[in-house]
Formats: sequence, C-alpha cells, structure tokens
Amino acid sequence: MTLSWLRRDRAPGSDNWDQTEIPMSETIESYDLEILDAAGTIVRTMNALASPSFTYAAADIAADFASGLPQPFRFNVYQISSTIGRGAKATAAITL
Repeated sequence: MTLSWLRRDRAPGSDNWDQTEIPMSETIESYDLEILDAAGTIVRTMNALASPSFTYAAADIAADFASGLPQPFRFNVYQISSTIGRGAKATAAITL
C-alpha cells in the first residue's frame, strides 16, 4: 500500500491557492509517519522520510494487523522543520 500526502510550508509565499506545488522554504524535506491501530495506538513509526510518500509492505501490514486492517485505516504525518522540529500532525482516515 502506498501512502502519500501533500507537503505544507510555513513561508508566507506558500499561502497561495493558485499554486500547484508550493515553494519549499526548508533546507531538506523530511517527515515522520505513524501507523495507528483501531484504538488510535501507534503500531509502527517511520522517521525522517525524504519524500511525501511511504510504501507500506504487505509483510509489515500482516505483522502489524494480523486480523486485517482496521476500518478506517489511520495514520499521522508530521513535517520536520530545521527551525522548529516536528510540526503539528495531520491525520488521514481511509476506508478501504
């Protein structure tokens, strides 16, 4: 399963709805990702992902969710800033 999200930015120039991709004011692009179970408990964490996507391997899914994926499937993403560190989380809930 491939999880993906849109990059955000704190720079004033990024607050323009006409842009298809906002400029990046950070020196590097980095994200932390948390996979959640049905109760909202973190079952897997990936740190310092270099792009706004992650491939969740079938073997890892089976190890994390022996009885099948919870519905909805949820995960948290944090964009990492060299200035402020880990930003506020964004949570996605996907019904498969």
